[in-house]
Amino acid sequence: MEGLVYDYLSWAKDETILGIINKEILYYSNKIIKINHFNISQDRVLILTDEALYNFHKKKSKRRIEYNQIRGITYSKQNNEFVVHGNDDEYDYYFQSNDRNLILNLISKYYEEQNGKILKICEVNEKSLRKFVTDKKEKKKDKNFSKMDETKVIDSKKFFEENTVSEVKVRAPSVNVDEETIEEENPPEIKTRIIFNKIKDLNKVELEDFKIIKILGRGIFGKVYLVQNINNKMYYSMKSVKKEYLIDEKEIEEKLVEKKIIEKLDNQFIIGTLLCFETEERIYFIMNLIKGESMVEYMRNNKNKKEEEIRFFMGIIGIVIDYLHKNGIKYRDIRPNDIIIEKDGYIKISELKISKLFKINKNEIIIKETSEYLAPEIINTNEDKSESDWWTYGIILYELLFNIPPYYDEDDSKIKEQIIKTELRFPKNININKNAKDLIKKLLNKNPNNRLGHLKGFDEIKNHDFFKGLDFDKLNNKKINPVYKPNLGDIINDKENDIEISYEELIQTKLVNK
Repeated sequence: MEGLVYDYLSWAKDETILGIINKEILYYSNKIIKINHFNISQDRVLILTDEALYNFHKKKSKRRIEYNQIRGITYSKQNNEFVVHGNDDEYDYYFQSNDRNLILNLISKYYEEQNGKILKICEVNEKSLRKFVTDKKEKKKDKNFSKMDETKVIDSKKFFEENTVSEVKVRAPSVNVDEETIEEENPPEIKTRIIFNKIKDLNKVELEDFKIIKILGRGIFGKVYLVQNINNKMYYSMKSVKKEYLIDEKEIEEKLVEKKIIEKLDNQFIIGTLLCFETEERIYFIMNLIKGESMVEYMRNNKNKKEEEIRFFMGIIGIVIDYLHKNGIKYRDIRPNDIIIEKDGYIKISELKISKLFKINKNEIIIKETSEYLAPEIINTNEDKSESDWWTYGIILYELLFNIPPYYDEDDSKIKEQIIKTELRFPKNININKNAKDLIKKLLNKNPNNRLGHLKGFDEIKNHDFFKGLDFDKLNNKKINPVYKPNLGDIINDKENDIEISYEELIQTKLVNK
């Protein structure tokens, strides 16, 4: 191989490339498949010079790794995938190429010239090398950490003697673009399978049938989008969950179909999930588009709330929890960001509680979700009781009245400790009537068997003096004129939050800690 040049793209004559690699000698250039941390394949160009490995997108250098910063290489016996492991701050690169054996040979040669020793090459008999890839976050946390399994190191000289360039077919890229950009006219082809569908005029559904218009919000489990179906022209909101963060994918249909948690719900105060479908990477939920103000915004912008409007909201929230309980569903930890105040002043609550439907593997991802709405029995034993929802109900009432939750700290472990051990207290500088205080005390009883709602559910709660004068029949039939009505713009035509959303971003949406 001495002196041979494998410049398949003729980049050694390209002025732009020469300006990037400067005085280095280019020995190899060719297209390669880079497999990113979402396990999505992308078209890239690999350049090997006498000093370093380069990863290019088109003619833009994305990363340069000097050979002396390479820890070793792991390759699969079953296909042409390989991982370049980095030393110190250099995280790993996951590639696939028909030129794999040639690339490994070249890297090994230049590594030995720079370091005066043989590069470690590991051989594994697995199709996917994902578990051997050390990502950027892991390197940032510990630069000495590596997922390279050195028990798999082989005799590299023997490997190069016995192996020639394989003809195994390279898998086509799922995305032929850069991580930050996408050509919308060529979105990736995505196979879709329907889990359930309540939209009668849509018999066949594909992800590409939904035009992404803007981001409506962000949560710990991803983004919520405003979408329009290109077939019926209707607008919806769409939420997605990445399957990678599920402990057991087999539980998906059990929870969504066999138990019929979502399909059977039909209540005017619940945001309905109309359609659920999946791709290889994600599960998507299409919901009714609700034009309104979140309860979080309401509490933030209205410090001096009227007790009458709080009673009105708590009445509806109680009706929804009662409805869910009668359908065999425990909400567990309803939060203000699950509640939307519509233009007419009535509220809708999301019945889709991602943390309830899916077991999130917390060993693989940090979920920044505080515990201020959790009942003590859930913290102590993770025991799921209907009484736990009435505890959360009391927390929301407290927060609406006092603008803060009763138990809170920047440290989540201290919140849990407060909920279990600390006596309930009320702010001294805010006056509320004795009925509201009494209801909160009875709802926030740390013993679920002594908590208001334990015996007869919402029937005993709505008979409390706090709700005196509120006609629940009229409330349930929306015949009460709300005291508070939000001032809303046009959610569809409002350009304030408009943003171009690519299908790659949609597919790759990370969990957002906010």
